[in-house]
Amino acid sequence: MTEKIENNAGKPEPNGAAGVCQQESLQGQRSIDDSLFKSTRQIIIAAAKPKKRYHFAQMALAGMIVFLAGFVFIQLKKHNSDTARPVQVSAQPDQRLRTPLMPANNGSFQQEAMDSLDATQILTSISIDPQDAKILDKAVSLQRAQFLYQREDYEKAYYVYDKLRVNVTGKGLKQQCLRDWLGLQMALALQKTDDQTLMGQLFTEALQSRSLVVRAMASYHLAFIQNRHQQFFESRNRAYQALALLKSFEKQMPATMEADCYFIAAESLTRQVLKMNDLNDTLPRASWSDSMEPYSLPISDQAQLSELLMAGMEKMDDAALMPKVDFFPNRKVGAQWSVLCRDVPLEQLFWGFASEADLGVSWGSEYSNQRTRPITVFLPFVDRLYLAEVISANAGLIWQYDGQKGVIYDPASYRDFSDFQQVLVKEAISMWQRFLLRYRNDPRMPNAQFCLGRLYAIMDEAPMALGSYKLLTTRFEGHDLVPYALLDVGAIKTRMKDYAGARADLNELLIRYPDCMVADEALLNLAETTRISGLYQEAARFYEQIFRLNINDESRRTALLGLGQCAFESADHQAAVKWFSQAIQTIPGKSDDRLGPAYLMAGRSFIELKQYEKAAAAFRMALGSLLDRHEYVQVVLELVQAECGQENYLQALTILENIPEENLNQEDSCWILVAKTKIYRAIDLPETAITLLRQRVEFIADASLRAKLVLELVECYVLNDDLRVAQKELNEAIYDLPFGYDTQRGGYLLAKIAYQQGRYDKAQTLCLGTLRTQIEDESLRTEVSELLGKIYMKQADYDNAALAFAGALDQDTLP
Repeated sequence: MTEKIENNAGKPEPNGAAGVCQQESLQGQRSIDDSLFKSTRQIIIAAAKPKKRYHFAQMALAGMIVFLAGFVFIQLKKHNSDTARPVQVSAQPDQRLRTPLMPANNGSFQQEAMDSLDATQILTSISIDPQDAKILDKAVSLQRAQFLYQREDYEKAYYVYDKLRVNVTGKGLKQQCLRDWLGLQMALALQKTDDQTLMGQLFTEALQSRSLVVRAMASYHLAFIQNRHQQFFESRNRAYQALALLKSFEKQMPATMEADCYFIAAESLTRQVLKMNDLNDTLPRASWSDSMEPYSLPISDQAQLSELLMAGMEKMDDAALMPKVDFFPNRKVGAQWSVLCRDVPLEQLFWGFASEADLGVSWGSEYSNQRTRPITVFLPFVDRLYLAEVISANAGLIWQYDGQKGVIYDPASYRDFSDFQQVLVKEAISMWQRFLLRYRNDPRMPNAQFCLGRLYAIMDEAPMALGSYKLLTTRFEGHDLVPYALLDVGAIKTRMKDYAGARADLNELLIRYPDCMVADEALLNLAETTRISGLYQEAARFYEQIFRLNINDESRRTALLGLGQCAFESADHQAAVKWFSQAIQTIPGKSDDRLGPAYLMAGRSFIELKQYEKAAAAFRMALGSLLDRHEYVQVVLELVQAECGQENYLQALTILENIPEENLNQEDSCWILVAKTKIYRAIDLPETAITLLRQRVEFIADASLRAKLVLELVECYVLNDDLRVAQKELNEAIYDLPFGYDTQRGGYLLAKIAYQQGRYDKAQTLCLGTLRTQIEDESLRTEVSELLGKIYMKQADYDNAALAFAGALDQDTLP
């Protein structure tokens, strides 16, 4: 018969609670110690009192009495001292649930012996005043425990639940299930405290309960707890374990509980995918599982609770010896399969079910230690694919079905990390799609569409991502996630180089939701997109608006850098120096990876202003910041240019010679060589430059890179007046030059060679052809125009010569 849960005050304590560890007052301890000391002293005096005659046996007996009295005194003193000492237990939030709640490799749980958790251990695990404990002992009831828990007085709630648990003394199945449920309530109270070890032990016991309801509720609550502590794989696993047993008592629970479990499983996997792709795993707004309040069992009285905890047990007895797999062809599609089993090895259950359901199944990896993991399932009248999904995920595995066969993947064992990521992303997408199909009226459908958008973006499936976001923004226009969706749409279109579309979406966000939390970020993205589009003046206005808003230090810093970029691209180098200088002052330290590029752009601005000394100083500061290999080479080359601008050629060569070229790739090494040859040409040593280039050019495998070195070699030959060799080399290399600046420069050099050879008509044709290619580099256009002016002077065409020297020849006025 079920024992009544009632106040046990005034009755003898059970043996397990005889040593309740309450801190006694100092005065009480002193009185105990004094009386014990007096008793011991009397024994010692009586034993040691001199007598006229005594036997050897009497002496031995007296000595033994003295020894035993001293030993008893020391042990009692030590016990009182230990029980009076408060136990300090602490745990960081992200370290919770590190106890072994997961099954071991052999499929059995690492279970602590809960029988050893007597009252002494329990009371030392929490902080409760002895006076409060005496008061609570007078009114121990389930209603009191629930009231204390709801009032967030978790230590006292834990204490009362433990007292109730001790009061259930029967050995029947109902009593054991009731004790398991009370242990679960104790664990839930402990999650709000610092004792995570004891909490883990209590949860482990609940997960092994004979009651399907206790197991399901333990998994259900753990799914929320582990998701909150960023243990996403474990959270998904627990959610599916709850789904595997939920149908045993779903009539007593809210209808949305199944959807909640599936939602948290999909959300946990999504956040794991975001985390593995180095993205922020915190989903925006508060409409996610961490804002949901988990359900509790409906309790009216002890008899009703006991019956509820026994739900499904009778049917589960039919599967006591072997899994019970049934097919009901007369039922509607999607509810024809039933599986009941308790602690059956996963592989045995899966192959038995798969053979009955005619499902082709294979393992994604040759070995998985989860194959023998014990699985408990209570799933009557469901779809066969849902069964396969829940059975697999119950063990932390992933089931994927392509319409013909299914594959089981184990997240704990994979060979290729990128393939593993693809499996997880595909599964997360499938889970949200299934959520949308199964729970069509769920208010979290916008959340599902939002996650699908982010997951498709990770898969680089931009059209699918934009489609999901489009559904969200049109069907759920007033939802809190719409501004975040528009922000993501702008980012996707920017990556697609659809700058006009990105600007339109970001403008829509700012117009429709001016007060949303991401409005500032949207304005910044709009400024960045506008700058990338080449609309520098418009972008500068957006950056100035962000700068004036003074949202935070980071936004001001980004705005200053953006203003500097816009000014530099607009050739307003004085303004660029001002903005970059202010940005550098706001960057917190050398560890910031934006410091080097900021100094680099400031140095380039100084070069354009012909302030080479300041440019060199800026480039040296850039070298002292965090730079990757390519950025380092770029800064060094810019520094060399600044030194050459001051005619410090020896210093420039010294800088280049000190670069460890063995750490550079072939392309960067070639640019260092080009910089050296330009210096040798500048100091009228073309022969040295020719020697260096000849030694290197024949070992360059890349045709394009080799052709660029030949251009430098041709410059040296022209300077050395070796025109025939220069023409021959250039004619062979010009077809390997990349289209654009390099081919335009090649055309200019051919015209220059023809001019120096006296072939003015050929030189004129080459110059005009080069100008018609719309030269974007200002210095090269000037060189070509000046050469063309010289050619016209030789031809006595002074009008066109004047136009050429003035740079007035354009696409419309070219002869």
